[in-house]
Amino acid sequence: YFAEGYTGDGFQEYLCLGNPAEDEASAEITYLYKDGSTAQGDVIIPPASRTTLNVNADAGEDREISIMVTSQQGIVAERPMYFDYQGRWTGGHDTVGATTPSFLWYFAEGYTGAGFDEWICVLNPNDAAAELTFYFQTEEEGLKIESGLSVQAHSRASFRVNDLLEGKSYQTSLTLTSTQAIVAERPMYFDYTGKGNRHWQGGHCVMGATGLFREFFFAEGTTRDGFEAWITVQNPSPIDITVNATYQLGEGQGGPVQATYELPANTRRTIFLQDEVGKDKDVSVYLSSTKSFLAERPMYFSYGGSGGYN
Repeated sequence: YFAEGYTGDGFQEYLCLGNPAEDEASAEITYLYKDGSTAQGDVIIPPASRTTLNVNADAGEDREISIMVTSQQGIVAERPMYFDYQGRWTGGHDTVGATTPSFLWYFAEGYTGAGFDEWICVLNPNDAAAELTFYFQTEEEGLKIESGLSVQAHSRASFRVNDLLEGKSYQTSLTLTSTQAIVAERPMYFDYTGKGNRHWQGGHCVMGATGLFREFFFAEGTTRDGFEAWITVQNPSPIDITVNATYQLGEGQGGPVQATYELPANTRRTIFLQDEVGKDKDVSVYLSSTKSFLAERPMYFSYGGSGGYN
Protein backbone atom coordinates (compact mmCIF):
# COMPACT_ATOMS: atom_id res chain seq x y z
CA TYR A 1 0.00 0.00 0.00
CA PHE A 2 1.12 3.54 -0.83
CA ALA A 3 -0.92 6.45 0.54
CA GLU A 4 1.03 9.25 -1.15
CA GLY A 5 1.07 9.86 -4.88
CA TYR A 6 0.75 12.82 -7.24
CA THR A 7 1.12 13.17 -11.00
CA GLY A 8 0.50 16.92 -11.25
CA ASP A 9 2.76 19.63 -12.61
CA GLY A 10 6.32 19.33 -11.30
CA PHE A 11 5.93 15.74 -10.03
CA GLN A 12 7.15 12.51 -11.61
CA GLU A 13 6.12 9.31 -9.82
CA TYR A 14 7.36 5.76 -10.42
CA LEU A 15 6.52 2.35 -8.98
CA CYS A 16 9.42 -0.12 -8.74
CA LEU A 17 8.65 -3.83 -8.33
CA GLY A 18 11.38 -6.30 -7.41
CA ASN A 19 11.11 -10.08 -7.89
CA PRO A 20 14.00 -11.98 -6.23
CA ALA A 21 12.57 -15.42 -7.06
CA GLU A 22 13.58 -17.82 -9.83
CA ASP A 23 10.08 -17.76 -11.34
CA GLU A 24 8.24 -14.82 -12.84
CA ALA A 25 5.74 -12.97 -10.67
CA SER A 26 2.50 -11.24 -11.58
CA ALA A 27 1.04 -8.25 -9.75
CA GLU A 28 -2.25 -6.39 -9.89
CA ILE A 29 -1.90 -2.62 -9.61
CA THR A 30 -4.88 -0.63 -8.32
CA TYR A 31 -4.87 3.17 -8.47
CA LEU A 32 -7.25 4.86 -6.02
CA TYR A 33 -8.17 8.45 -6.82
CA LYS A 34 -9.27 11.34 -4.66
CA ASP A 35 -12.85 11.18 -5.99
CA GLY A 36 -13.27 7.51 -4.99
CA SER A 37 -12.82 6.04 -8.47
CA THR A 38 -10.24 3.34 -9.21
CA ALA A 39 -8.28 1.92 -12.14
CA GLN A 40 -6.53 -1.45 -12.40
CA GLY A 41 -3.85 -3.12 -14.45
CA ASP A 42 -1.60 -6.19 -14.40
CA VAL A 43 2.16 -6.45 -14.75
CA ILE A 44 4.59 -9.35 -15.13
CA ILE A 45 7.91 -9.16 -13.27
CA PRO A 46 10.59 -11.44 -14.76
CA PRO A 47 12.55 -13.75 -12.42
CA ALA A 48 15.46 -12.22 -10.51
CA SER A 49 14.55 -8.84 -11.96
CA ARG A 50 12.84 -5.54 -11.41
CA THR A 51 10.08 -3.73 -13.33
CA THR A 52 9.54 0.03 -13.30
CA LEU A 53 6.14 1.62 -13.95
CA ASN A 54 5.68 5.26 -14.94
CA VAL A 55 2.76 6.19 -12.71
CA ASN A 56 2.15 9.51 -14.45
CA ALA A 57 1.60 7.66 -17.72
CA ASP A 58 -0.38 4.76 -16.26
CA ALA A 59 -2.61 6.59 -13.77
CA GLY A 60 -3.07 9.82 -15.71
CA GLU A 61 -1.69 13.31 -15.34
CA ASP A 62 -2.70 15.79 -12.64
CA ARG A 63 -4.12 13.19 -10.26
CA GLU A 64 -3.85 12.70 -6.51
CA ILE A 65 -3.57 8.93 -6.12
CA SER A 66 -2.81 6.06 -3.80
CA ILE A 67 -1.67 2.61 -4.96
CA MET A 68 -2.38 -0.97 -3.91
CA VAL A 69 -0.10 -3.73 -5.23
CA THR A 70 -1.29 -7.34 -4.91
CA SER A 71 0.74 -10.41 -5.83
CA GLN A 72 0.51 -14.13 -5.13
CA GLN A 73 4.32 -14.25 -5.06
CA GLY A 74 6.65 -12.50 -2.65
CA ILE A 75 7.78 -9.21 -4.21
CA VAL A 76 9.09 -5.84 -3.06
CA ALA A 77 7.47 -2.52 -3.99
CA GLU A 78 8.89 1.02 -3.72
CA ARG A 79 7.63 4.41 -4.89
CA PRO A 80 10.25 6.95 -5.98
CA MET A 81 9.00 10.48 -6.64
CA TYR A 82 10.90 13.43 -8.10
CA PHE A 83 9.54 16.93 -7.80
CA ASP A 84 9.68 20.65 -8.34
CA TYR A 85 7.40 21.51 -5.42
CA GLN A 86 5.20 24.51 -6.30
CA GLY A 87 8.09 25.93 -8.32
CA ARG A 88 10.00 26.51 -5.07
CA TRP A 89 11.96 23.42 -3.99
CA THR A 90 13.30 20.53 -6.03
CA GLY A 91 14.36 17.04 -4.98
CA GLY A 92 13.10 13.49 -4.60
CA HIS A 93 12.03 10.93 -2.03
CA ASP A 94 11.45 7.18 -1.97
CA THR A 95 9.30 4.94 0.23
CA VAL A 96 8.79 1.20 0.58
CA GLY A 97 5.12 0.25 0.67
CA ALA A 98 3.25 -0.77 3.80
CA THR A 99 2.04 -4.37 3.87
CA THR A 100 -0.95 -3.93 6.19
CA PRO A 101 -3.43 -1.12 6.95
CA SER A 102 -3.83 -0.11 10.59
CA PHE A 103 -6.24 1.79 12.83
CA LEU A 104 -3.27 3.62 14.41
CA TRP A 105 -0.24 5.38 12.92
CA TYR A 106 2.67 7.23 14.57
CA PHE A 107 5.11 9.84 13.22
CA ALA A 108 7.93 11.10 15.45
CA GLU A 109 9.12 13.85 13.09
CA GLY A 110 7.16 16.89 12.01
CA TYR A 111 7.72 20.65 11.69
CA THR A 112 5.47 23.51 10.61
CA GLY A 113 7.93 26.41 10.94
CA ALA A 114 9.16 28.76 8.22
CA GLY A 115 10.41 26.97 5.12
CA PHE A 116 8.59 23.69 5.81
CA ASP A 117 5.37 22.24 4.37
CA GLU A 118 4.26 19.06 6.13
CA TRP A 119 1.53 16.78 4.79
CA ILE A 120 -0.24 13.62 5.95
CA CYS A 121 -1.56 11.43 3.12
CA VAL A 122 -4.18 8.83 4.00
CA LEU A 123 -5.37 5.84 1.95
CA ASN A 124 -8.71 4.28 2.87
CA PRO A 125 -9.12 0.96 1.01
CA ASN A 126 -12.35 0.03 2.84
CA ASP A 127 -16.04 0.06 1.87
CA ALA A 128 -16.89 2.71 4.48
CA ALA A 129 -15.58 6.19 5.23
CA ALA A 130 -12.71 6.51 7.70
CA GLU A 131 -13.16 9.08 10.48
CA LEU A 132 -9.81 10.48 11.60
CA THR A 133 -8.45 12.09 14.76
CA PHE A 134 -5.04 13.80 14.77
CA TYR A 135 -3.21 13.90 18.13
CA PHE A 136 -0.24 16.25 17.80
CA GLN A 137 2.43 15.96 20.51
CA THR A 138 4.18 19.34 20.23
CA GLU A 139 7.44 20.36 21.84
CA GLU A 140 6.14 23.86 22.47
CA GLU A 141 2.63 23.36 23.91
CA GLY A 142 2.07 19.64 24.47
CA LEU A 143 -1.00 17.84 23.12
CA LYS A 144 -3.20 19.37 20.40
CA ILE A 145 -6.16 17.45 18.96
CA GLU A 146 -7.81 17.90 15.57
CA SER A 147 -10.92 15.80 14.83
CA GLY A 148 -13.87 15.80 12.44
CA LEU A 149 -11.79 14.85 9.38
CA SER A 150 -12.50 11.87 7.14
CA VAL A 151 -11.54 9.98 4.00
CA GLN A 152 -14.27 8.45 1.87
CA ALA A 153 -14.30 4.77 0.93
CA HIS A 154 -11.83 3.50 -1.70
CA SER A 155 -10.12 6.89 -1.76
CA ARG A 156 -7.23 8.99 -0.51
CA ALA A 157 -6.93 12.44 1.03
CA SER A 158 -4.12 14.87 1.84
CA PHE A 159 -4.01 17.01 4.99
CA ARG A 160 -1.58 19.93 5.30
CA VAL A 161 -0.32 19.87 8.87
CA ASN A 162 0.60 23.57 8.74
CA ASP A 163 -3.11 24.31 8.26
CA LEU A 164 -4.29 21.83 10.90
CA LEU A 165 -2.03 23.61 13.41
CA GLU A 166 -3.37 27.03 12.37
CA GLY A 167 -0.23 28.19 10.60
CA LYS A 168 1.82 28.25 13.81
CA SER A 169 5.38 27.01 14.17
CA TYR A 170 5.54 23.68 16.00
CA GLN A 171 8.05 20.88 16.39
CA THR A 172 5.51 18.11 16.49
CA SER A 173 4.97 14.37 16.47
CA LEU A 174 1.66 12.82 15.48
CA THR A 175 -0.58 9.96 16.55
CA LEU A 176 -3.29 9.35 13.92
CA THR A 177 -6.32 7.21 14.77
CA SER A 178 -9.05 6.01 12.42
CA THR A 179 -12.37 4.21 12.57
CA GLN A 180 -11.21 2.10 9.59
CA ALA A 181 -7.89 0.40 8.90
CA ILE A 182 -5.94 2.92 6.78
CA VAL A 183 -2.44 3.63 5.48
CA ALA A 184 -0.68 6.92 6.28
CA GLU A 185 2.47 8.63 5.01
CA ARG A 186 4.15 11.96 5.82
CA PRO A 187 5.71 13.90 2.94
CA MET A 188 7.61 17.06 3.88
CA TYR A 189 9.00 19.72 1.53
CA PHE A 190 11.47 22.30 2.73
CA ASP A 191 13.92 25.12 2.41
CA TYR A 192 16.05 24.11 5.39
CA THR A 193 17.75 27.03 7.13
CA GLY A 194 19.06 25.00 10.05
CA LYS A 195 21.87 26.14 12.32
CA GLY A 196 23.82 28.11 9.72
CA ASN A 197 21.39 29.84 7.31
CA ARG A 198 21.81 26.81 5.03
CA HIS A 199 18.88 27.04 2.62
CA TRP A 200 19.18 23.38 1.63
CA GLN A 201 16.07 22.59 -0.41
CA GLY A 202 14.37 19.25 -0.94
CA GLY A 203 11.88 16.85 0.58
CA HIS A 204 11.50 13.53 2.33
CA CYS A 205 8.68 11.07 2.94
CA VAL A 206 8.17 8.25 5.40
CA MET A 207 5.55 5.58 5.96
CA GLY A 208 4.14 5.87 9.47
CA ALA A 209 4.88 3.38 12.22
CA THR A 210 2.05 1.20 13.54
CA GLY A 211 3.59 0.54 16.95
CA LEU A 212 5.87 1.88 19.68
CA PHE A 213 8.98 0.18 21.04
CA ARG A 214 11.45 0.42 23.93
CA GLU A 215 14.60 0.40 21.79
CA PHE A 216 15.71 2.12 18.58
CA PHE A 217 18.95 1.81 16.62
CA PHE A 218 20.27 4.23 13.98
CA ALA A 219 23.42 3.11 12.16
CA GLU A 220 23.85 6.29 10.07
CA GLY A 221 24.70 9.76 11.36
CA THR A 222 27.39 12.38 10.90
CA THR A 223 28.24 15.86 12.11
CA ARG A 224 30.77 16.56 9.36
CA ASP A 225 30.70 19.78 7.38
CA GLY A 226 27.69 19.93 5.05
CA PHE A 227 25.49 17.76 7.29
CA GLU A 228 23.04 18.56 10.08
CA ALA A 229 21.58 15.48 11.78
CA TRP A 230 18.76 15.32 14.32
CA ILE A 231 16.92 12.77 16.44
CA THR A 232 13.22 13.35 17.10
CA VAL A 233 11.63 11.40 19.95
CA GLN A 234 7.87 10.98 20.40
CA ASN A 235 6.11 10.27 23.69
CA PRO A 236 2.39 9.89 22.86
CA SER A 237 1.54 8.36 26.24
CA PRO A 238 -0.20 10.13 29.16
CA ILE A 239 2.84 9.57 31.43
CA ASP A 240 6.32 11.09 31.54
CA ILE A 241 9.17 8.89 30.26
CA THR A 242 12.97 8.87 30.35
CA VAL A 243 14.97 7.98 27.22
CA ASN A 244 18.62 6.94 27.48
CA ALA A 245 20.98 7.48 24.55
CA THR A 246 24.33 5.93 23.63
CA TYR A 247 26.20 7.67 20.82
CA GLN A 248 28.81 5.38 19.24
CA LEU A 249 31.50 7.28 17.32
CA GLY A 250 33.61 6.42 14.30
CA GLU A 251 37.01 4.75 14.60
CA GLY A 252 39.53 7.00 16.31
CA GLN A 253 36.89 9.61 17.21
CA GLY A 254 36.48 8.72 20.88
CA GLY A 255 34.49 6.44 23.12
CA PRO A 256 30.71 6.22 23.42
CA VAL A 257 28.84 9.29 24.70
CA GLN A 258 25.96 8.77 27.13
CA ALA A 259 22.95 11.06 27.61
CA THR A 260 19.51 10.99 29.24
CA TYR A 261 16.41 12.90 28.13
CA GLU A 262 13.16 13.53 29.99
CA LEU A 263 9.99 13.57 27.88
CA PRO A 264 6.81 14.78 29.56
CA ALA A 265 3.52 13.14 28.63
CA ASN A 266 2.19 13.89 25.12
CA THR A 267 5.28 15.74 23.92
CA ARG A 268 8.15 15.39 21.49
CA ARG A 269 11.87 16.04 22.01
CA THR A 270 14.31 17.29 19.33
CA ILE A 271 18.02 16.46 19.66
CA PHE A 272 20.76 18.06 17.51
CA LEU A 273 23.54 15.48 17.20
CA GLN A 274 26.35 18.01 16.99
CA ASP A 275 25.39 19.37 20.40
CA GLU A 276 25.68 15.86 21.84
CA VAL A 277 28.95 14.60 20.28
CA GLY A 278 30.67 17.63 18.73
CA LYS A 279 31.72 18.46 15.17
CA ASP A 280 33.27 16.18 12.54
CA LYS A 281 32.02 12.92 14.05
CA ASP A 282 30.49 9.83 12.46
CA VAL A 283 27.88 8.59 14.89
CA SER A 284 25.43 5.75 15.41
CA VAL A 285 22.67 6.06 18.01
CA TYR A 286 21.06 3.60 20.42
CA LEU A 287 17.96 4.79 22.31
CA SER A 288 16.19 2.90 25.09
CA SER A 289 13.50 3.41 27.69
CA THR A 290 11.49 1.36 30.16
CA LYS A 291 8.39 2.74 28.39
CA SER A 292 7.48 2.53 24.70
CA PHE A 293 8.20 5.48 22.40
CA LEU A 294 9.06 6.30 18.76
CA ALA A 295 12.16 7.91 17.25
CA GLU A 296 13.22 9.17 13.81
CA ARG A 297 16.49 10.59 12.44
CA PRO A 298 16.10 13.50 9.98
CA MET A 299 19.32 14.59 8.24
CA TYR A 300 19.78 17.65 6.04
CA PHE A 301 22.82 18.06 3.83
CA SER A 302 24.70 19.55 0.94
CA TYR A 303 26.59 16.45 -0.18
CA GLY A 304 29.63 16.95 -2.38
CA GLY A 305 30.58 13.28 -2.52
CA SER A 306 33.79 11.98 -4.07
CA GLY A 307 33.12 13.94 -7.26
CA GLY A 308 32.34 17.27 -5.63
CA TYR A 309 28.68 17.24 -6.75
CA ASN A 310 25.89 18.98 -4.80
